[in-house]
Amino acid sequence: MYSTGTSGVVLDLIEAHKWFNLAAVSGNIAAQECRAEIAEDMTAREISVAQRAARDWMQLTQRRAA
Repeated sequence: MYSTGTSGVVLDLIEAHKWFNLAAVSGNIAAQECRAEIAEDMTAREISVAQRAARDWMQLTQRRAA
């Protein structure tokens, strides 16, 4: 939704990259492809912010599971 701005969600490539990255880490091939596709429309800084957000999410969920 974030990558297309559908379902009432505002287009947000950083947020989309974050979620595609999280799915890609889990082995989702389609997410890897989508992440690469939207990265073409993002700056290096935006990608860095998205990657940081994905890392933060992973750390947060790992702490909750512990």
